[in-house]
Amino acid sequence: MDYFKSLPWFDALTKEPGFETFTPVSRSNEDYDDDKVPKNQLLRRTLNNRDAIPHCVGFYMKHTPPHVEGHKISASNSVVTEKSPKKRFLVPSCSVAYDLRPGVNGLNGTVQGGFAAALMDDTMIDVIILNDEAQQRYGIEGELPADVVDLRRQHAATAYINVQFRKPIFTPQVVVVTASPVSLKGRKLILSAEIKDEKGDICVTCESLLIGLLKEKI
Repeated sequence: MDYFKSLPWFDALTKEPGFETFTPVSRSNEDYDDDKVPKNQLLRRTLNNRDAIPHCVGFYMKHTPPHVEGHKISASNSVVTEKSPKKRFLVPSCSVAYDLRPGVNGLNGTVQGGFAAALMDDTMIDVIILNDEAQQRYGIEGELPADVVDLRRQHAATAYINVQFRKPIFTPQVVVVTASPVSLKGRKLILSAEIKDEKGDICVTCESLLIGLLKEKI
C-alpha cells in the first residue's frame, strides 16, 4: 500500500470518503493441501516478482458504487436483471492497481494481450468475491434486502471474454483494472472491465459472461 500511496493520483483516491482496500484474489494467501490441485498460481506465484508484478492492491468505495474515471471515482448504475431493473450488488464495482514491469511484455514490447485479459478476468472475479463476503457479513445481522442479488456460497465459471484493445500498455507503469456487473439473466451474469494507464486513458476493455452463479432464477 505504501508503494501506491507514493503516487499522487493514488494517494488522492485514498482520501475519498469510503475508500477501502482489499487483497485481490491474485494475491490471496490461501494454502492448499498436498492432495489438492494448486489454484490461482499465475498471478499469485509465477508473476509475483520484481520483473513482472511486484505490487498490487485492490480498492473500492464502501457504501457507494465506485467506478474509476480517469483517476477519480464516480457512481455507476445498478445491475439490470431479467425481471427487476432495481436488482443491485452490495459492491457494484471494484478496482485493482497493478505495478506492471517488462516481464509481462509480449512480442511488441508492450503488455501481452492475453495477459491483459487475465488481469480483467481476475478483477471480475474479485467483484464477485467481494459481494459474497459483504453478503456473508450482512447475513449475520439479518436477511438480505429483496433487491440485492444473493451470491452467498455460489460458484461462477467464465464462459467467454470479448476483449477490445484500444491502446498499447507500456511498462513499467501502474495500471488500474476496474470491473462492474452489467446485467443478470437467470444464471448468466454479464460483467465489464477496463484497464486504464497512468494517464487515465482506457487501453483495454472487455465484456464477459459468467455462468452458474445462482441456484435459482431471478
